[in-house]
Amino acid sequence: MQSNRGWLHGPSNPPIGWQLPSIDPIFPGAPLDSWAILVPLKKASHTIPASESSGDGGLLEEPLDQRNVVALLQSTMELEPLTGARVIDATAGNGHDTAFLARLIGPDGRLLAVDLQAAAVHGTRERLSQSPELAARTSVIEGNHAALDALVPSEWHGDVAFVLFNLGYLPGGGRTLTTTAATSVPAAEAALTLLRPGGLLALAVYTGHQAGAAEAAALREWAARQHGTRATVRLLRDTGTGAIGRPEVLLIRRLADPENS
Repeated sequence: MQSNRGWLHGPSNPPIGWQLPSIDPIFPGAPLDSWAILVPLKKASHTIPASESSGDGGLLEEPLDQRNVVALLQSTMELEPLTGARVIDATAGNGHDTAFLARLIGPDGRLLAVDLQAAAVHGTRERLSQSPELAARTSVIEGNHAALDALVPSEWHGDVAFVLFNLGYLPGGGRTLTTTAATSVPAAEAALTLLRPGGLLALAVYTGHQAGAAEAAALREWAARQHGTRATVRLLRDTGTGAIGRPEVLLIRRLADPENS
């Protein structure tokens, strides 16, 4: 496929240390080195009622219908003030959420999409190449989201409006490569640090793999420590019969730093 945006068509399996061509309008020369899960694109129309029950670590727990995770995430994104904002898709997959976010931020917004797998990066770039206006506001890089703060320019630190993670395994790519608590917790910490006050971190944790339950538990524990001090946290999950292996969602909104409030 031909494109006048050559930076969309980097090597399918770039070597360590490969640099994006300097024509990338958002992150010139950004280093490559996280990976993602594909979330199908569909119209968002779902809302979740609040629950009175207490979740892990005192978090307010709300019911989650696993059939509506995609709709929940997309409706959440649509409600955020993202026009003209800086946003991050930390698990780009094949680019469905990346493209969705790119539409929401508009021509003055900027989007960084990150993925560990070269095939996913290539798929995301290919998807965006079909919409030049979306490609122009998006940079797609291969990198480890555990080091997310090192992948974005310094001027983004503390000024990001929204960060999205879909954690688990890549549908269609097998379950041998999955996210784990060892990288997901540092990635969430980095994302929270990058957010501006009022910015939102959304984590969808797909637990149907060997490391999934431990990953979700570690993220709930980390989120509980942030709740009320650095952020407000909503936990949405299905805890009913047969709920093991079903997805969980954490919505974490950064509070203003005490010294700046």
